[in-house]
Amino acid sequence: MPRQAREESGTGIFHVMMRGINHQAIFEDEEDYYQFINILDRMRVRYDDEGNPSGSNKSEPVNDMAYFTVLLRYIHQNPVKAGFADRVKHYASEAA
Repeated sequence: MPRQAREESGTGIFHVMMRGINHQAIFEDEEDYYQFINILDRMRVRYDDEGNPSGSNKSEPVNDMAYFTVLLRYIHQNPVKAGFADRVKHYASEAA
């Protein structure tokens, strides 16, 4: 069964979700992060053998700025909820 097509986003912004196997860290160091961003940029649009857009990233369209604001808050709170930092502002310095 083929995967369901990604919904269009009115803003062109998507919230892309991913998780390491067994909740392992996805990035071991800063270079891993930058390499991922580079690959993600190159793979934004993938096509199957028939020329149809396809992909495997789980994502949700961000259709308005109100949802974008809620989403930013959610993303920044994730390290605190996961126990990686005691406060949002401490995450970058503690993760380095």
